[in-house]
Amino acid sequence: MTGAVKEYTTDMINEHLRGIILSNLTDIIADSGYSAIDLSSKLTQFNEVARKSLAHFFDDIGLQLSTFVIENLSFPEEVEKAIDKSSSLGILGGQMHNYQRMQTADAMRAAADNPGMGGTMFGLGVMGGLGQSVLAGMAQNNAAPATAVGAAGTAKFCPECGTPRTPDAKFCANCGHKF
Repeated sequence: MTGAVKEYTTDMINEHLRGIILSNLTDIIADSGYSAIDLSSKLTQFNEVARKSLAHFFDDIGLQLSTFVIENLSFPEEVEKAIDKSSSLGILGGQMHNYQRMQTADAMRAAADNPGMGGTMFGLGVMGGLGQSVLAGMAQNNAAPATAVGAAGTAKFCPECGTPRTPDAKFCANCGHKF
């Protein structure tokens, strides 16, 4: 902590230490083995992993890091939505096909409630044919999960776990299922 500055304040030292922590925290999270979903529930264990990983940086400047505590984690909105969706899908367990059918039925209901001509035609035409297949599938106890199909004829969701499919992907980003 030397240079052209003649004196250092506590705030300046705090900022330097904070910089050390923040510049290494992403790598520590990645190396910890905890997923973003598990990180919040394993915060106590992660704090110890982070303390051990950061200790040598503090040793190098003559300080001892005796404790390290992250009180709360916040993720970008997109990550939080993905975590929420993943958690919701995990709660469903083996009931993904029922969830997909429910989503399809809700979409049909919303299309039928649309007072515009386009919504009516969509509800009666396109969704009508899909609705018949959904109802037929519901009548079977061991029916395969319903799958939304895009314009190119490719499934929009992974048939294995139900995660939305990335266009042109060869494998599911969530479960690794080969398309």
